[in-house]
Amino acid sequence: MFNFFIHTHTDCKDIWPAFFGQLNKYFSKYEKNIIVNKPDSFLSGFNVITYDPSLQYTSRIKEALRSFGDDIILFTHEDMIPYREPLYDVLEEYCDLIKSNKVDFIKLLKCMDTPGDYNFGISDIHPNLAFCPKQYSFTVQPTLCKASKLLDVFSSCAPTNIWDFEAKVYSIFTNFVHDKCFMSSFNEEKKRGLAHWDSKVYPHGNMIFKGKWTYNEYPSEIDYLCKEYGIDYKKRGIA
Repeated sequence: MFNFFIHTHTDCKDIWPAFFGQLNKYFSKYEKNIIVNKPDSFLSGFNVITYDPSLQYTSRIKEALRSFGDDIILFTHEDMIPYREPLYDVLEEYCDLIKSNKVDFIKLLKCMDTPGDYNFGISDIHPNLAFCPKQYSFTVQPTLCKASKLLDVFSSCAPTNIWDFEAKVYSIFTNFVHDKCFMSSFNEEKKRGLAHWDSKVYPHGNMIFKGKWTYNEYPSEIDYLCKEYGIDYKKRGIA
């Protein structure tokens, strides 16, 4: 169906037990490709690609993507931790749409920087795909796509850090390209924080923000993950 493509850094090693533990729980048979700044014994058994830590974020991703061709990948980071079983059948339907070139990018949660609720327009391609607002054509969130399409995005951006990349990347999406960008959407999903919603198809949270646990947004989920994997979130602190 798809392979994981995961960016991480050994500075986040304390998060790895929860992230990889949850991936192994829900996606044990899926290939996991990890790009990381240096080898680590914790990652044995995975397909590990090391990057030069002096490279900017966009260059790290671009260099690693070159060997994956048109493989369908789930692009994610170690702080975007799954906390509940996904909808495998819907994920497979999404992959079929990508394989047939009907869509290019499917963000696995919906986002909109607006107060209160927001009515997302559902596409005629799939009953659980909403159109992306132009400024959210691509964000650094769990996303299904062909590796080659993601490489096109990162190749179109100058070398930059993750924050500047996300702020500027939407400008490269012409209307034609943007028309093939979608967000997973279910009616019963609740807004979480200021700009994004929960994901039913791939339940996960952005559990770390600027190095701290986002305990104010995910208290019960972080409590569960830390208890399950023996993590003391107080050591890293809370945002």
